[in-house]
Amino acid sequence: MSNGSIPPTQIFNAVEQLVEDMALLHSLVLEFQALIPTTTGGMKQAVVCATTAAITLSGAQTIDGVAVTDNDRVLVKNQASAPTNGIYVVSSTGSWTRALDMNVSGQIAPGMMLLVRQGTANGLTLFRLSGSGPFILGTTNLNFVAFITGT
Repeated sequence: MSNGSIPPTQIFNAVEQLVEDMALLHSLVLEFQALIPTTTGGMKQAVVCATTAAITLSGAQTIDGVAVTDNDRVLVKNQASAPTNGIYVVSSTGSWTRALDMNVSGQIAPGMMLLVRQGTANGLTLFRLSGSGPFILGTTNLNFVAFITGT
C-alpha cells in the first residue's frame, strides 16, 4: 500500500464506528424528546447568547463573552425587573426590540424552551421558562432556568 491509499479494513471500521455513533445519537434524541413534556410551550428559535447579569437593552455590547451584532437574538434573563426579561433582537445603534416570536403575550407559554448557542457560561444550554402562566408581557415576571446545561 505504498500509494497512500487507505486499507479497506480501516474504511470498514470507520464506517462501522460512524453507524454506531449515529445509532447512539438517535437514541439520545429520542431520550431528549421524552424529557420535554407534552404541555410545554414549545421551542423558540435559538439565540446567540444569554445574559449573566442585568444589561442595558440598547447598543452593541459583549454578553457572556460574545460580541453581539445587529439582528442577533439574545436571551435576556437577569434584569432587575423580571417582566423585561425575554428574547431580544440587537440594534447596535439604538434600543433593542423584543423578538417577533416573543413580542406579544400570546406567544409566551409555560415551559417554552430555547437553545443558547454561544457563551462562556451559557453556551449550548437549553433554557426553559418557569412558572405556570398566564404570562402578560411587561407585567408578569419571566424567569428562565437552565434545563440542560452544555458548557
